[in-house]
Amino acid sequence: MMDAKFRMKHSNALAQCMLACEECANRAVEENMDCYGHCKACAELCNVTMRLMSVNSMHAGETAAICAKACDHCAEMCAKHKTDHCQTCAQSCREASGACRDIQAAYEKMGKK
Repeated sequence: MMDAKFRMKHSNALAQCMLACEECANRAVEENMDCYGHCKACAELCNVTMRLMSVNSMHAGETAAICAKACDHCAEMCAKHKTDHCQTCAQSCREASGACRDIQAAYEKMGKK
């Protein structure tokens, strides 16, 4: 089982990413940018990963792996834009991607993929 410090650190990274992605998605609609869908998907996957990790679900590791891919893709898409909200989103996504990979590894170590 993961300790509270691990959960808090990684949940914080996912929460920050979720908020940055939501903000970026909202602004993308206003500014007619192409990153809206990527940001929304990333935010949802961060939320689901946090929720599954909070109940120590056996599916948290698998979800974290998918979330890492979504974070990587969103970071790549948002990094192309020069707006502050996209740059903030890209950085948050990179940090969340690392957190997701840590979560995935922790669950694999516990025998839960």
